[in-house]
Amino acid sequence: MQKFFQQIFFVPKYTFNSKIITLKSINPNSIVLPNVLSYNKTRRTKGGAIMKVNIETYISKEYSQNINIKIEASEYTKELTNLIEMIQDFTNEVDTILGRRNNEISIIKVNDIISFYSIDSKTYCKTNKGNYIIKQKLYELEETLPRKDFIRISNSIITNIKYVDCFDIGAVGDIVVKFIDGSKENVSKRRISEVKKFLKDRR
Repeated sequence: MQKFFQQIFFVPKYTFNSKIITLKSINPNSIVLPNVLSYNKTRRTKGGAIMKVNIETYISKEYSQNINIKIEASEYTKELTNLIEMIQDFTNEVDTILGRRNNEISIIKVNDIISFYSIDSKTYCKTNKGNYIIKQKLYELEETLPRKDFIRISNSIITNIKYVDCFDIGAVGDIVVKFIDGSKENVSKRRISEVKKFLKDRR
């Protein structure tokens, strides 16, 4: 873990020249860094563009127990995308997901996602603004999504409870999830007991 932080310069205040991205923090006690650290480097990306990397680290008891990462950049590049994904992979829960639609890569808040689903070995997230292709598989998302809000209702769908209007339980025990936007999804038979427990625990 320490080696990873050294490789990507993971620090309490992480500054690139670009858009601001806030990611969930991890326990700072697992990191050993000097009180003050500055790093500046200029490199050329594979596309030929010049990328300047500026990193400033501040370690002080004045700060909270959170580690804050701020990334500022003029545009999304493959290097920047890889960096964000690496940081997300090392947090217990993610609050943003990288989604791709056409030639655009967007940073999507997990709270804005209605559901995750897979079709033909590809994983998508559904939002009110449309659907996006994402890198993560559903089994990976199960490990990182907030468990109080997300429940897997079938082999191909993970649902955000915040966007569910109701769970319609049929006479024979089947369950239909009705979403606020009017769409519906069936809970698979093998997931029914898990969904019922999830609902019971939320009461």
